Amino acid sequence: VTGAANGGESWARRNGLRGRIGIRYLGVFDQSGFGGDVNEPSADIRLDGTRIGGSAFDAQVDVRARHTVQTVADGREFDDNQARVYRLNSRWHSASDRYQATLGRQFSSALASISTFDGVEAVYNQARWGAGVFGGTQPEPVDYGFSTDITEFGAYVRVRSPAGKTTRWELVTAGIGSYQDGNINREYIALLGRVMSP
Repeated sequence: VTGAANGGESWARRNGLRGRIGIRYLGVFDQSGFGGDVNEPSADIRLDGTRIGGSAFDAQVDVRARHTVQTVADGREFDDNQARVYRLNSRWHSASDRYQATLGRQFSSALASISTFDGVEAVYNQARWGAGVFGGTQPEPVDYGFSTDITEFGAYVRVRSPAGKTTRWELVTAGIGSYQDGNINREYIALLGRVMSP
């Protein structure tokens, strides 16, 4: 996705796309007769698009899959397939970038306490501050499949240092509610501070 045959900028980069497609194979072949063999082909796609084709839309894709076949000493085989979607979303920007809306599987851009969720986040940004709301469902914890067992909603406000400063900081406060099968899972206030300097 990132290369070009003539050494110049690729079509994908010119249209705001960066990423990779990976294919791997792991083979373990036991010669002792006491262990077993393992064959594991796998593939992954990681794609980040910013204002794709000059549009107002971004995209994020992070999908990984693998197929494991294990053969034990007595000849039996065990198969295991795993395919996980870590990110799969699209984000819309207003012309001024003050308004943004993201739909799909994502991480909260503001809060570390909100991990992967399937849903929507709407954000308003100014130079020194911003605010957002979000809501959605949490995927299955083991295989990352879509699930509606746990829903979560929240709103947050963030304040940041002026642009161009050598030392940058950000403060975020949020109110978040998480509910499992219609009952309260947790309701809490989150406070987050970040400082970045040389």
